[in-house]
Amino acid sequence: MLLNIALPPAAQTSITAQARRESLPPERFIELAVHRALAEHTEQEINRLARTVGQLLAHASPAHLLIAVGHALTQPSKEPLP
Repeated sequence: MLLNIALPPAAQTSITAQARRESLPPERFIELAVHRALAEHTEQEINRLARTVGQLLAHASPAHLLIAVGHALTQPSKEPLP
């Protein structure tokens, strides 16, 4: 992914300083930070979905839940995804 953004001077200075502390070029530092943030978001989403499925299983059998998920996946989405 290529980002072409102009950062405020203070942000640029901070990123450059942090990158130096980690012995990385600023571009690589930003790349790794973005990857870490995406991985953290993915983990949070997995945990959120696991909690939701657990709550659903408290009130439905696994077979019924699987049927409902299959049905939902084959229908056009009416709501935007979170």
